[in-house]
Amino acid sequence: MAKPQESDKSLVMAIVAQKKAKKTRKIVLKEDVVDLEKKGQLLDDKAGFYRNYLFPMGKAQIVTPVLLKRRSLSSLAKVASKALGDEKAKQQGGDHQLYNSSES
Repeated sequence: MAKPQESDKSLVMAIVAQKKAKKTRKIVLKEDVVDLEKKGQLLDDKAGFYRNYLFPMGKAQIVTPVLLKRRSLSSLAKVASKALGDEKAKQQGGDHQLYNSSES
C-alpha cells in the first residue's frame, strides 16, 4: 500500500461568513424630527442613531408591548369620540332643520 504523502495531510480550512445581526430598533417619536418622521410615528431606526441622538434629546422612545397597548386604546378612544361627535352633529343639524322648517 502506498503511504500518503506530506501534502495530502495538509489541513483544509473553510471560512464561513456569518450573517450580520440587524442593528435596528423599533421606536416611536415623541416629537417631529427633521428628515425622519412626524410625532407619534412608529419606525425602525438604527440602534446607534437612537442611542446617540434621539434618546438623549428626548425625541424618541423604544416601543414596548405596554406602549403599543396604550396607543391602541387611545386611538380607539379617538375614533369613538369622533364617531360620537359626528352623531351629535347630525342630531343637532337635524334638529336645527326641523326648527327652521317649523318657523316658516
